[in-house]
Amino acid sequence: MTRRRDHEQLTLGAELAPPGRRVARVRRAVDAQLAAQRALGHLEPVDSGLVAIARTLADALDAEHVDADGSRFTVGALAGRLVPVLLELRGTRDAPGEGYDAELGELVAAIRDAARPATPEPG
Repeated sequence: MTRRRDHEQLTLGAELAPPGRRVARVRRAVDAQLAAQRALGHLEPVDSGLVAIARTLADALDAEHVDADGSRFTVGALAGRLVPVLLELRGTRDAPGEGYDAELGELVAAIRDAARPATPEPG
């Protein structure tokens, strides 16, 4: 099996970029998400810190991706940092005490507190 070189990779939106040039699209997509959320009234002034972090991470990710000497590892690491920020802005991350961890905790507590069957006395 042979691997394609980066310049041979087909990318979404490749028709918008000159041939052989990597596309910096993350900041555009982040800005589009933020604009949509603002239009829906989902962003408030209190979100400005997370918005700044999302934009900074998107800029860093794009810069690393288009750099000829950029690291795929760094691109992946930055993407891994950006996604939770975007989810937080969308309100889809579990708040403390919610989600699978809370459900699992409730299940463990219920099992622990359940009445135990009486054991027969040796006779």
